[in-house]
Amino acid sequence: MKERDRIIKLVSQLCESNKEFLKKIGKDHKRVSKILNASASNTEKTRELFSPLMIDFNYVGVSDRIADKFLEEHGDITYLQITRKLNKYRKERGRICAKLQNFDSFSDCGYLKGYEEGEETCNNPNMYGKCPLPTHPLRRGGLNRTAYSLYFFLRDLCQGDLISHIDQIIESHVNSPHEEPCSQAVREAGKELIQSFSRVFGVGAKLANMTLADLLMVYKRNPNWPLVGWSLVAVDSLVHNFLHRTGALRVYDCEHGYGGKSCSDKCSQVIYSLAKEIDASEHNPKHPKCFPRFVQHSIWAFCSENGSNICNGNNIDDSGPCGMGEKCPVNEFCVKVPF
Repeated sequence: MKERDRIIKLVSQLCESNKEFLKKIGKDHKRVSKILNASASNTEKTRELFSPLMIDFNYVGVSDRIADKFLEEHGDITYLQITRKLNKYRKERGRICAKLQNFDSFSDCGYLKGYEEGEETCNNPNMYGKCPLPTHPLRRGGLNRTAYSLYFFLRDLCQGDLISHIDQIIESHVNSPHEEPCSQAVREAGKELIQSFSRVFGVGAKLANMTLADLLMVYKRNPNWPLVGWSLVAVDSLVHNFLHRTGALRVYDCEHGYGGKSCSDKCSQVIYSLAKEIDASEHNPKHPKCFPRFVQHSIWAFCSENGSNICNGNNIDDSGPCGMGEKCPVNEFCVKVPF
């Protein structure tokens, strides 16, 4: 078997195990789908979407169990809560911190939550006692900044209308729903969306990819939204390490170390190449033929502790070739390249 055929066979087998991917996305993001596809105004939808977006951000850097427990005990944060806090502090205390005026001014907030009371820091300490930002019970201080940054992003940069903001970016690149998710036009639309969303504090390219992909895929009113959502891929250490161990990076002439934009670009290049050669509709007729997000997620799910929990550093000693043997369902197709 040729090397490229081997990799395609291997990843196709993972895709078959993940063939209900779209059904899972619909189930996990039922709240988002209900908001987006409702008959409400775009302004109302934008404000309602704030909470599920922030819930997604809660799961970064911590186990799902810990995030779930915190959200269960404290609840989520809403767009209306921040609006009321800003108005209340402005009314009761006469004025509010200059850094809480708009999106640009907030970029210099500098709030950090200390481990002990009194250790908090910000870039306008004279106004700290009059600041509503720390009063929200979020899991860590960085999430408080993310919440206010997202609030100002939606209010100011999106002019209160996230749906039209996304529409404008997509339509500047994609003119037809018959484009393929791997096409340059669709990928450029996705790239600009990620760049825009990554302006929110604490939201990097990986998080923006994951959040926007799921958001776009459940919107039914504009066929170009799912098209771009299908094209978005998020590269983390699990995906990179899988592509290394299986020899996919070498086969597609993309060998590199993990981390940074170069890693994201090269790993994404491999995933797009695989997506062009794997007909996702053969695994599920509801899938588009070229489905990069499905290919990437199938790899991630195979490696993740929350998925199959097979190809990861907990099970494999990377000082030598993988020793999983028959415990791995794609063992016969993997060349087990050590790090």
